[in-house]
Amino acid sequence: MGFSDSSDHAMEVEDRLKEYELQRIKRETAKSSSPPYCGACYYCSLPVQSPRAWCDAGCRDDFEREQRILKMSGR
Repeated sequence: MGFSDSSDHAMEVEDRLKEYELQRIKRETAKSSSPPYCGACYYCSLPVQSPRAWCDAGCRDDFEREQRILKMSGR
């Protein structure tokens, strides 16, 4: 492995670590910014146990996607 190969590998590892950290921060932010518990899924209205706001990850993701679209459209 030459110097440029080692350097390229180090840059790839650094890029992966940065991406991992960014994803971790996004997950933590999403957890802390969940709407308050209301007893029903915020997306499909099925009953949920406290402290959950959604019945599953699919509903959470759909809800967040919908909210981003609304925000981008100025609503």
